[in-house]
Amino acid sequence: MKSVTLIASFIATTLYSSSIFASSWMHYNQGNSQLPSDHVTAILEDGDKHWIGTDNGLAFFDGSNWTIYQSETSELPDDFVRDIHKDNIGNIWVATDNGLLKITANGMETFTPSNSNIPSGNIRSVTTDSEGNIWIGTWGEGIASKNGNNWNVFNTNNSNLPSDGIFTVEIDELGVVWVGSYNGGASKFNGVNWETFNSTNSDLPHNHVRTISFDENHDTWFGTENGIAKKSANNDWNVYQAENIGYSFHTVHHGIVAAPGVLFVATDGGLLKFVNSTFSVITSQNSSLPSNNLRSMELDQNGNLWLGSGTEGVSIYSVEGTLGIKEQLKSGGDLTIYPNPTVDEISIRLPLERTGNAQIRVANGMGQIVLQKQITNTMTNSLFSVKELPA
Repeated sequence: MKSVTLIASFIATTLYSSSIFASSWMHYNQGNSQLPSDHVTAILEDGDKHWIGTDNGLAFFDGSNWTIYQSETSELPDDFVRDIHKDNIGNIWVATDNGLLKITANGMETFTPSNSNIPSGNIRSVTTDSEGNIWIGTWGEGIASKNGNNWNVFNTNNSNLPSDGIFTVEIDELGVVWVGSYNGGASKFNGVNWETFNSTNSDLPHNHVRTISFDENHDTWFGTENGIAKKSANNDWNVYQAENIGYSFHTVHHGIVAAPGVLFVATDGGLLKFVNSTFSVITSQNSSLPSNNLRSMELDQNGNLWLGSGTEGVSIYSVEGTLGIKEQLKSGGDLTIYPNPTVDEISIRLPLERTGNAQIRVANGMGQIVLQKQITNTMTNSLFSVKELPA
């Protein structure tokens, strides 16, 4: 069922904003969309559009329409997408089990061991440094950086990288390369020297490090097979596991800093929220989250979290509880919107004492404006249809 909620903006008047109730969740799966699989491995926001990686191809969603890329019908080198990244000039990079795909305004280009000197086609992670160099993490051949047409490879044979099985590669604001690996802990590389943190020489709770994030305090967060660890710039460690925070989870698949002091973590036990040293959890038992098995996550420009499940597709969660939707009221008289939410028609009643014109804007659940209408002060009650809007 289609349901729209309004944002009304008046000319030359003081507005006060108050939240209205709207659903905190939206869901896309194979049952209600063209998503090629309900196993969602990676999500990337691209303006108001999204790239969604699955184990059966790549999807591009513009808010209304889906475009699907698969290896049999496009230049996608493999249908199992592991990571998606947007570089600093707007190119999209897609890591797959059989090569790397570059998407530009002019088309697509693939990088595989058969057409380049990329060290492996089994790519788990892709990112960019401040100079525009592409960095990849491979499964079995370490990491590599692309500088022009050349790939510089770092592995256990030619460097102090502790493992060639790479889960993630991230780069902090100082340009330091961080690597989370299989059974090798977390390593950082400043271009000259390597330093590794593992369960033997640090408080890291497990040597499988799947995700690395950085916060505004220059702390580094590690998601592992057995909980979360935070390392401060002063080398102080805090460890958060099921045993000491009271929530059932083990494997951490993705972490994202949403705001100062706010960290979200996608785990095999639901969505963890860390706010100023306090944890809470969002699960299928206490919310509309369809599955606790979360594999990927992205924060969109409206402040909503896009959550990729291992079994149930994509769920969009409003951190604020209203998917970014607000109802605005004026002083000196109330605006009336009914029914709200609606399916077919919307009636807008303006206060009789208003002078001047008004612009009515209709937004969907993700805050995107889908319809606008100008009304005058003589139109104290305006009715218009939304039947033609997409669901």
